[in-house]
Amino acid sequence: MRRAIVWSTKPVIGARDIEEALIRRAPTGSSADVMSRPLGSGFDLDRLLEEIQQAYIARALTLANGRKVEAARLLGFRSHQVLSNRMKIERNPGKR
Repeated sequence: MRRAIVWSTKPVIGARDIEEALIRRAPTGSSADVMSRPLGSGFDLDRLLEEIQQAYIARALTLANGRKVEAARLLGFRSHQVLSNRMKIERNPGKR
């Protein structure tokens, strides 16, 4: 819930906000290794990088108890604004 509240830009949190805030775990086994995913049909590097970024941002926000300044520091960003900008990209992936 905390992640949905932090990531949402709306005044009311809806089911979709909660769904988008969930961290999806990769299946266990050899396919879970990011570096060993098969290339070719269906491989989407941009989507993979977005998933990795989203997972690390969510993890940092959780560790920082939702504090963007602290989460940005954990991620090595120079300011919380960089984190906010990355979060906006995740919410609007078509707007790059």
